[in-house]
Amino acid sequence: MAGEIQIMIPQYGELNRIYSDFLISHTFSFDRQKFITDFYKQYNDTKAFEAAILELVLTMD
Repeated sequence: MAGEIQIMIPQYGELNRIYSDFLISHTFSFDRQKFITDFYKQYNDTKAFEAAILELVLTMD
């Protein structure tokens, strides 16, 4: 999971952009809905995510 964090961070940024755009336009496309669904299906295990973040932080100088 720790290796996936480097992949996940840009996706998380895109998720935040989608939410920000939604607050302005009050709509989003099917592709954006699919991105949100896929993101949460892939990263729904928050305990594993938190453990990977801690591992990454603790191994850095």
